[in-house]
Amino acid sequence: MAIQPDYNAGMAARHNLTVSLARDLKGSGITSNTVAPGAMLVESVKSLILGMALQNNWDEIERNAAALFLQNDSGRFGKPE
Repeated sequence: MAIQPDYNAGMAARHNLTVSLARDLKGSGITSNTVAPGAMLVESVKSLILGMALQNNWDEIERNAAALFLQNDSGRFGKPE
């Protein structure tokens, strides 16, 4: 099942643009960097997760969603605050 293909394509494009710029600008004194904070638990993400959830307990839902969708060592979503 594809989840947010538009978002995922945008993230891949951002990464590829950054790498391409870094390689193209090598030796010019200009660097190319990007910030990739990871999955943030904003309302749209929370709604998506709740729509897919089989449980009723938010702590369990968040823990299971993090384990399923996130590729990070913390095993949790970032919070905007």
